[in-house]
Amino acid sequence: MKVFDQQINPDGNLEPVLDMYLYITEDLRRDYVNEEEFFADYITVSDSAHSVSDSAHYLRKFRVRNRDKGLLRVWSTPAAPPVKDVRVSVKVEAEEPSQIKAILNVFESNKEKSLLPVETPKRKPIVFIGHGHSEDWKQLRDHLQDMHGFEIEAYEAAPRAGHTIENVLETMLAKATIAFFVMTGEDETVAGSMNPRLNVVHELGLFQGKLGFKNGIILLKRGAAEFSNIAGLQQIRFTEIKEVFGDVVATINQESRKN
Repeated sequence: MKVFDQQINPDGNLEPVLDMYLYITEDLRRDYVNEEEFFADYITVSDSAHSVSDSAHYLRKFRVRNRDKGLLRVWSTPAAPPVKDVRVSVKVEAEEPSQIKAILNVFESNKEKSLLPVETPKRKPIVFIGHGHSEDWKQLRDHLQDMHGFEIEAYEAAPRAGHTIENVLETMLAKATIAFFVMTGEDETVAGSMNPRLNVVHELGLFQGKLGFKNGIILLKRGAAEFSNIAGLQQIRFTEIKEVFGDVVATINQESRKN
């Protein structure tokens, strides 16, 4: 994409027109507006639970005065069973032959190292979401469950009556493979700053101690105060929670392939 943009839109004055979708099943197509989320799903192993199929389509083009100035289209289709190969096709349109050659050279030179991994994830990811009173976490939960089929752990995920906080936390710690902590400014200090809820900060420490720093990720809403040692911790900042959907999905898929 970088070389395509350099050749077709060197000044960066044009906005790309995108068309991206995957076929989850033969009859179910998922369309995307976020490139990071599209590519995160595309590289998910095709035979794992809730994964995408091998039928995918990516189109990127620039238009000037109702005409295409340049077009890049990549699509993949699975071979007929029992063959497991995937056919990937590339189409490039540009005003000059030299532009087309420069773009296609990228595919040729990176062909071998760009092959998709075929190993099956050893463990299905279970995602814990820590949160305060803000409704942001629910949007994240619904997106991960409904759009990607991830199993979610949170206080609200099961009845907790009769269970101590200690028992609840131990159960969730044992199940979760990765954790995200939605930190929003909710507790006002004497100085006027808005701190995240202390229970979320506490859960962050517990889960990072169990899962490791890379698997305990802070989602920090702009305007919320930072606690003293946050600078060295993995974090994603947002204004609207939907901004981080693509990063969260990509992180889950990346870590699940390691486990």
